[in-house]
Amino acid sequence: MAHWQDRFLGIGELPGELSIFEIEFFQFSPRDIAAIRKEFRPKYRIAVGLQLGFMRLTGARLHAFNVVPRKLLNLVGEQVGENAPSIASLRSMYRRGNTRRDHQAWVMQWLHIKVHTKRQERMLFSALREASKAIGSIDRLSLVAAAKQGMDTVSQVLARGELSIHEGNIAPPTRSSQ
Repeated sequence: MAHWQDRFLGIGELPGELSIFEIEFFQFSPRDIAAIRKEFRPKYRIAVGLQLGFMRLTGARLHAFNVVPRKLLNLVGEQVGENAPSIASLRSMYRRGNTRRDHQAWVMQWLHIKVHTKRQERMLFSALREASKAIGSIDRLSLVAAAKQGMDTVSQVLARGELSIHEGNIAPPTRSSQ
């Protein structure tokens, strides 16, 4: 995980200000724009664009109902061909929670992000518990580094073929007897 991403770990809301670098995640390709325009009614296009940019930036779903920065509203609105409201919050864009969840599901599918399984979640928490035993105090950066190291170890084991992932489950690979 890049150091700049640390500030987004575990958040579900837009920060009050985004840097120029962070705003780049809300710059959409022609393919993104075409898909948004095809799949969603005009009144939801800006909301979906915000979900898409936020998930690219953080890897998380945008849940909070805080006010969206005007500059970001304008940027997303211009790209999807809609007029941005002068003031908007996610609450005003989503009158129904199901609509927000549907948009988040579409964005995850569009970005090829899969929801982790309960087993994967238990494995990660177990690795974090083990890593936290070695830490004398709660230090967020140390925990982030330990989590990354644990995930890197899992990735290396998968790459060596010692484990395989099948339908979201991690298991030893099946080998045919020769």
